[in-house]
Amino acid sequence: MEKRNFLKGASVLLIAAVMILSTFAVTANTDEIKADIAPTIGVPQGRGDFPILFEIDLDLNTQCVGVGYDGDNFWVSAGDADTGYCEFYIYAEDGTLVEGPVHQGGSATGWGHRDMAYDGDYMFGSYDFFMDGFSDPSTYEGLFQGPISPNRAMAYDGTYFYTSGFSEQLWQVEWDGSWGSVGTAVDLGGPHSGAYGLAYDEMSDCLWMTTADYTGNLFQFDMTGGLLNTYSLLPEYDIQGGCTMANTATYGYVLVVLQQFTPDRLTFYDLGYSGPNLDCAGDLDWVDVEPGATVTGSFTVDNIGDAGSELDWEIESFPDWGTWTFDPDGGTGLLPGSVTVDVEVVAPDDPETEFAGEVVLVNSDDPTDTCIIAAALVTPVSQQFIQASVANNFIQSSQVPYQPIGGLGSLYLQTPVGPDGSWTFTTSDVLLGYLVQDNFHDVTATIEDLHWWGLPLIYSSGWTQGNPEDLEFEVIFYEDDAGSPGAVVATYSNLFPTYTFYANYAGLYDAYLWEIDGLDVDLAAGWLSIQSTSSPTSTSLLWANSEDIPPGDGYSLQDGGALEYDEAFELTGGVPTIPDLDCDGTLSWIDVTPGETVAGTFTVENIGDDGSMLDWCIVSYPDWGTFTFDPDGGTGLPIGEVITVDVEVVAPDDPETEFEGEIVLENCDDPTDTCTINVALATPQSQSLILQFLDMIAQRFPILGMILAALF
Repeated sequence: MEKRNFLKGASVLLIAAVMILSTFAVTANTDEIKADIAPTIGVPQGRGDFPILFEIDLDLNTQCVGVGYDGDNFWVSAGDADTGYCEFYIYAEDGTLVEGPVHQGGSATGWGHRDMAYDGDYMFGSYDFFMDGFSDPSTYEGLFQGPISPNRAMAYDGTYFYTSGFSEQLWQVEWDGSWGSVGTAVDLGGPHSGAYGLAYDEMSDCLWMTTADYTGNLFQFDMTGGLLNTYSLLPEYDIQGGCTMANTATYGYVLVVLQQFTPDRLTFYDLGYSGPNLDCAGDLDWVDVEPGATVTGSFTVDNIGDAGSELDWEIESFPDWGTWTFDPDGGTGLLPGSVTVDVEVVAPDDPETEFAGEVVLVNSDDPTDTCIIAAALVTPVSQQFIQASVANNFIQSSQVPYQPIGGLGSLYLQTPVGPDGSWTFTTSDVLLGYLVQDNFHDVTATIEDLHWWGLPLIYSSGWTQGNPEDLEFEVIFYEDDAGSPGAVVATYSNLFPTYTFYANYAGLYDAYLWEIDGLDVDLAAGWLSIQSTSSPTSTSLLWANSEDIPPGDGYSLQDGGALEYDEAFELTGGVPTIPDLDCDGTLSWIDVTPGETVAGTFTVENIGDDGSMLDWCIVSYPDWGTFTFDPDGGTGLPIGEVITVDVEVVAPDDPETEFEGEIVLENCDDPTDTCTINVALATPQSQSLILQFLDMIAQRFPILGMILAALF
């Protein structure tokens, strides 16, 4: 098998992998180094699809085949080869033998009851054509007949039983409650190779099927027999017996599978239902915030764990810039559902600065159960400083740190997988004899800068943290040759790039962002390699992976061999010209007779980059009256030119009414770039009643009438 040297993330198992690596040694020979270095740190390649929480060795009998759960304990069935009788063994969830061996009643011989299911009153075991019922391990109550022989797999969903067997159909069986009766069977499809165990999952309303055909397959079906998913229990186990779902006190709601192993074994699999489970959603993003101003936002905290589970959570960390207030800043007893956290931040006093960070939340009872809310805040940047940055080809000063967001000047971006994702770091180092290459495409300007993410690690009987300052690099750009690196376009050697800390992975390894400028590569599509070439401390580059598809294609190379992921890097260079919509004016009319036509104007302007062209349109206006705009949109508006829009409105027929609204304009190429013109119109108040009252006064008081006549 071809070796691949990369590092992969997985909390506790990662530490175990580091311990395994400690058995290897580094030699001076490159081929020997490749052979000695284990290809992964973290979860081994080929690991089963579900985490294993706990296991119970069944070392009292070599023919254990079935398992059922009665709400308190596990019933394990075994054949008669060891003792001459088919037996039951009863185990607590911590592996303690509660009872057994107990001779199985009924007529079971040979392998005995292949699988079991509990209906709330009786534990049923599948044998031959029959479903044998037991009120306790030593008391056989009776049977009913199923559709096949042997009925190996068995499950119960509260209404129906389900069964299957080697290359048999999946059957739904209804029992009428009478011992000795024949169940009513419905064919749900198949056949299913190696079917041995069935379990009903009430959380997902589905069936799980284990297999004994040496494939390690675990099937998930909907309740009509439709296949939902196929999972693997390899490489740990390839042949299974029965299975059951169990709501345990220690591990929550889990799938328990009997492994036909040496010794036989019960394995508790985490399907994602185990107890409370912390999740959060939202982001905190503020732009153009004046230094010292207070901004607000919110995010949600969710318990997505077991029904009835209670989550205790707290905020573990937040950015050290600004002054932060959270309401609430933690909680206890959160049932499945969500709570909103209101956030206030007093912006730092630094002008012309971009701030980024994370709010980290943690399950108070499980420090590995965390979630992250991204946070960003930008204080305004002066136009003069932006012009200076462009003139210097994006050689950033310490005033505005580089932000890998694919913004102004970004030509191609594949972001790194964060510490909470499915991360992999791939070795690309001359000393260790590895070269990693990745492709890019649709680059529209000269490549002037390169940014990449990775780990600086030292290998010596295991990986340890290295120093990013020690690394010297070589970067090579290649043409694309039918999906592979072709002719070399440019080589940059003896590079000592700038670097900044990025993130810590698994509490063990610090990752960094490296950056170089001064490149001059005209290549719309091609490949690049980044390789560490020397270090006084034997530090090597392990390049971070990316899951950005697109633009990535889930494909890169190590020593010419395919990797099923991309690498994390960004190409920057020539700055695109970006228009910016602005408008000015108000439309306000008073004492307008219903049905009368009034007119006004406002202006539209492009205040964007030099050389940019603005396409604009009117996307909404008030629904009262009849509006006419001239023009109602435009294309190719250059910077500095102002367009006047003439507006006519036929007033509504409603007298004595005030109307208000907005005219909204939009940049046709950027729906987030909008501007608003306020509109108001009032039809006059009626004078008839007032005049009648004054006339009455004048008739009764002539002198006062003369005075009023002079005033009105």
